[in-house]
Amino acid sequence: MLFRLLLRPVSRCLPAVDAGWRWAPQRESPSICGIPKIWRGRCGRIATVAFVIPDVIDMEVLGLNVVSAAQSAGVRRLLWFSSFGASPKNEARFSSRHPVIDEAVRSSGIPYTILRPSFFMQDFTAFYGETIRTAGAIFLPLGDARISHLDLRDLGEAAVAVLRNDRHLGSSYDLSGPEALHTSEVAEQIGSAIAERFGTSPSLLPR
Repeated sequence: MLFRLLLRPVSRCLPAVDAGWRWAPQRESPSICGIPKIWRGRCGRIATVAFVIPDVIDMEVLGLNVVSAAQSAGVRRLLWFSSFGASPKNEARFSSRHPVIDEAVRSSGIPYTILRPSFFMQDFTAFYGETIRTAGAIFLPLGDARISHLDLRDLGEAAVAVLRNDRHLGSSYDLSGPEALHTSEVAEQIGSAIAERFGTSPSLLPR
């Protein structure tokens, strides 16, 4: 089976290639407005589009472009990875911007499923690993919040499950881990695994 990966930048495709994916690279577009043109010309044989968009300035436009291009290309199924608690009233910028794309997917006329995952456990290595190693601390502006972190592998299994069964069409699912943990508890568990004690510290980040 051939999976087409449309990523920006193209260099992000390399881990997928190393993992054994058959890769049909797309040429990078200098503008997000070029995405529909790329898809209209090359997505005619693609039945299902699964897409995720990072927290970038043009997130909403990117998402709307994907939906529009999928409609033009005659795509028969959408799988959109939104975010847990997505709402215009959510104080977290990332989650407050997803509802625009959620609504576009729902009103597209294309059969869809929306998965809304919580924070990922892998964030602690991908984004906070350097400060854990160099400063011995996790810096997050979460206060007393307790988060049910999700393992990315579980999200992958959920995606496969919904794509294999049509009963999930038209549904949205909130996905989280098995236990809501304070950041200090996460630090304790990581510290126990690496045999090293470290702490947490609040930080203020711009929205």
